[in-house]
Amino acid sequence: MGEQRGARQLFGRERLTFALEDDPLIRRVDKPGSAHPGRLLRRCEDLVHAQAIANEARRKPIASLNYLLTSLVWRQDHNGFSHQDPGFIDHVANKSSDIVRIYLTPDANCLLSVADHCLRSRDYVNLIIAGKQMEWQWLDIESAARHCAAGVGIWEWASNDRGDPDVVMACAGNVPTLEALAAVTLLREYVPDIRVRVVNVVDLMTLQPQTEHPHGLEDQDFDELFTREEPVIFAFHGYPGIIHRLT
Repeated sequence: MGEQRGARQLFGRERLTFALEDDPLIRRVDKPGSAHPGRLLRRCEDLVHAQAIANEARRKPIASLNYLLTSLVWRQDHNGFSHQDPGFIDHVANKSSDIVRIYLTPDANCLLSVADHCLRSRDYVNLIIAGKQMEWQWLDIESAARHCAAGVGIWEWASNDRGDPDVVMACAGNVPTLEALAAVTLLREYVPDIRVRVVNVVDLMTLQPQTEHPHGLEDQDFDELFTREEPVIFAFHGYPGIIHRLT
């Protein structure tokens, strides 16, 4: 069955794989010779690199391999240690920057925008992290589309820094975004003079330099968002090591 699904994708069918983000079974994808998604992911890499070498007119682009991971580690209060591992993000990030894309959506409208983009895309491996519980809606659909197209941006409506922040509160993912905004609310209550900038990251790969990933930011653009000297507190869905590595 797995090979049949892989064959349908290679012949142009869209591919969307659902899984629990924290389920240990999703980690089987990164085991050599194990479940079919791992083989298909490596096959996509081989095909994309072959297209760069061969004449592109010979082969039509294939539908992207899209992973939608839900039932987040933040929600797993009943499965214990076995279901609290967000390491699949690290696994995908280690793949070739030519094909991997990682999206952590803060709300439903951003999820709609990202999913529309990923299902229309070709020759990529797209990883989307999104919870399945009811959440706050931060952006209208037009604002969400602009924010997702940029991949990262300052949320002016949540900031009061006026271009000169004392601290940058960054966040990626729906639960971390909620927690970051709650922290900003408390800071305004207890430290009313502090200037806070809120930066939300949808496309994780924008944190890399542009020389490392096509979606990466120029150094000047990165500094304009996160500043060069002010402290940055990053509320992130996965392991902190990947943020340090990307930046």
